[in-house]
Amino acid sequence: MRAWLARIVLWPLSKLYGGTTAVRNKLYDSAILPAYRSRLPVISIGNITVGGTGKTPFCIWLSDQLKRRGYRPVILSRGYGAKVNAPLIVKADSNFEKVGDEPLLMAQLGGVPVVVSPDRSSGAQLIERQQLGDIIILDDGLQHRALARSLDIVTINVGSEEAVRQFFAGELLPLGRFREHPAGALARAKVVVLSHRKPALIDPDLERRISDFVGPDLSVLHSILIPGEILPINRGSARLAPRDILALSGIANPEGFEQTLDTLGFNLVHAARFKDHHNFTAAELKYLSGKYPNVPIVCTPKDAVRIRALNLELPIYELCSSIRITPEAKLWEVLEPLLPKIDRESVSHEP
Repeated sequence: MRAWLARIVLWPLSKLYGGTTAVRNKLYDSAILPAYRSRLPVISIGNITVGGTGKTPFCIWLSDQLKRRGYRPVILSRGYGAKVNAPLIVKADSNFEKVGDEPLLMAQLGGVPVVVSPDRSSGAQLIERQQLGDIIILDDGLQHRALARSLDIVTINVGSEEAVRQFFAGELLPLGRFREHPAGALARAKVVVLSHRKPALIDPDLERRISDFVGPDLSVLHSILIPGEILPINRGSARLAPRDILALSGIANPEGFEQTLDTLGFNLVHAARFKDHHNFTAAELKYLSGKYPNVPIVCTPKDAVRIRALNLELPIYELCSSIRITPEAKLWEVLEPLLPKIDRESVSHEP
């Protein structure tokens, strides 16, 4: 009964939200609202639903792959929660409270320049003026249409049955999880990346359903999680072997993280879940450690960025991981025509 009452209340708000976003998109489509066009290629990585969809791992992966091919990519992000009023270059030792946890994580792991800017057009202009690179990777850029882009890539979370159900429900905020009408958003994209939150075989039935949903004009790829070692967040090298642990997360979809730990052979005596981008305190972590003595805490890399700044003498580890994109060749078929020409003879390839 409560669910139906909630739907009755939220339905008109969802319609109003959908109408507002549709009008805004039409204004950009007709150039009534202007968009800054950078002289550099802009590759946008975004999503059409709220919550984690694997954008950050994909940004890190794509920047690394472009760098290996001799390009000079720069990641441009709004920086959720960032406290900046103008474009700022993120350093590996920047304060996460100032630049945001995800930009700092990308700066530490991506090995390429990262710029945060509340106005991403200004951020693109900073990248151009300072000649920071030759390609802009626009993080979470699908709905940020004030900066024109060369390509839109949409990431979709298929890491749980609930995530898949909500995606196919297709309901707009606040009734559902969609940021805008999926048909309009997908019409602007060329590539869809299905983010699997645990190592798994690709479900051909799910791929067919997604392909039918997004239409024949989009290339459908898969982002497969590759779990790595579990290492101390203080940058130590002592790998944690399977044992009893406490799983700690402040991310949008913690289920995949916890399933991965289980797959690796760890026994989760407790899963402490906090809201996305939670600002952990020393008191919270000391309480959890005291409640579960002699049980190491394992968190995600994004959480480690925040927790590391507390400098606590507690047994806290992070799950290191990467992703594999398949079929990768399909992505480069779309990307390569958009990329700048480079002198291949001058590129020093890594062994």
